[in-house]
Amino acid sequence: MDCGDTRRLHEIQDAVSSELIDGLLRTHPNDISIISESWTFWWAWAASGSVPSSEAEKYELCAPWIRLLMYYCEKLRIAPDADHLASAVGMSPKKSHEVFRMTAYVESVIRDSGIDPSAACIVDVGAGQGYLTRTLQVHLRCRGVLALDADDLQTAGAKKWERKLGIEDSVTHRTIWITPSNLLETIDEWIRVMRRSEDEPIPVFLVALHACGSLTPTILRTFVAARRRHYSCEGTIPTWRPAGMVAVGCCYNLLQPGDFPMSAALSNYRRNQAPPAPALPASAYHLATQIPGTWPRTSEALADAMLAVRKIVWRALLSSEYALGSADARPAEQGSGDQRGTRPADEERPSDLRKSCLGTEGTGMRPEMQRLGKLNKRFYDNWDEFVAAAAAKMGFSPTQDRRPGHDPEQRAARESQLSVLHTLRCMIGPLVESLIVLDRKVWLVEQLNGAGGSADGSDGSAGGSGVELGAGTIEGAHAGHDPMTVTIENLFDQATGSGRNMSITALCSKH
Repeated sequence: MDCGDTRRLHEIQDAVSSELIDGLLRTHPNDISIISESWTFWWAWAASGSVPSSEAEKYELCAPWIRLLMYYCEKLRIAPDADHLASAVGMSPKKSHEVFRMTAYVESVIRDSGIDPSAACIVDVGAGQGYLTRTLQVHLRCRGVLALDADDLQTAGAKKWERKLGIEDSVTHRTIWITPSNLLETIDEWIRVMRRSEDEPIPVFLVALHACGSLTPTILRTFVAARRRHYSCEGTIPTWRPAGMVAVGCCYNLLQPGDFPMSAALSNYRRNQAPPAPALPASAYHLATQIPGTWPRTSEALADAMLAVRKIVWRALLSSEYALGSADARPAEQGSGDQRGTRPADEERPSDLRKSCLGTEGTGMRPEMQRLGKLNKRFYDNWDEFVAAAAAKMGFSPTQDRRPGHDPEQRAARESQLSVLHTLRCMIGPLVESLIVLDRKVWLVEQLNGAGGSADGSDGSAGGSGVELGAGTIEGAHAGHDPMTVTIENLFDQATGSGRNMSITALCSKH
């Protein structure tokens, strides 16, 4: 096992388990009535409302402990900068940026494995409308691409575009609800149809662009299972071999319990702490998608970020200042999630997973907030207009239902405090994402160590103050069989809006 990765995994775990960070993760602005007594040393400072006018002043105005928190969050996280990869001209839209960089990277993985793309097959897991599928095939001219998705409409649209491009014969679609048990079986069936009897085992690469929730762990587990099976075959010639994998995850809040932590290194470390480290609250998985480092990249982006913070804070203030009640709470709106069907499940549909997956601790979810629902952003320009709009929607009286002891000055101080609270929570998000992604990498290295080849945990992608991933080669039980390198790569530029930019990559090591 790579000692550097394991040590950094433990350091991040220690950070998120600390009293301060754990408390921040578990306390949503809606929960201001249960503010920890240990926060009194900074809560008064947060009420001052001091706003820095420059980047340098930001550090001068921050309390020393906040500067320390910012330092450790930046130091321990995986560096967010994308590596220099080949790209195409004119790729300004977010999706084009992601698809073309992903295609360029997949090509480099295939070629670095010593395989000509024309001899390889690719499985695009969670293919959606087929943007990545088409680009991979047009650019690489692979032997074949299998596109998997659970949505018939998405699949039909993808096929239409493939006919226009004349690549329909080399792209196969399967509309399935992907589960841990059927992904390997689906690949087997596809290969049996296209493989000629005289062929050597066909090299197959698994790819996924923003595999939602537990779909990424499913892909990792399928890849390991395929390699174990490939190297355990006796007396039979395998029809295909798992030659590599590139998986970019997303939607950590839709993970199934049991999909974090995955690695023995982190699971054992958490269990052996005294007392054992608590499970991450549900809010941590939501916050893991936050990228506060990109908020000030443009004046428009900063305005959008400030509006997003204000929405959360004002809703919390509303709940604090007015007796809203919780009777007749309407259920959460259906269909609000990702409907592409790229997350794995056994029998449950996405809406069921969304409600039952990880609970609600620290998310601020309350019946009265569900009743409020969404308001037009114009109502967040003025507090009185916001209250009037909320009252009209929720059925309370701004005058009769107002709790005593609230005045504009007190509200301004509390608004400042809650804004600081939510911003601090967002700052921790990239640290949580780094913990999840690094845990997946370490798990994959652990599994490949006994799954048909050694695994080199090296990774040259992280630079600057981020995680320095990898330090050496792991000698596995099958070191003579196709050793692999496992890396974390930053593929996309987060400034383009591509927040989830880290891939877990496995490829055959060069001899």
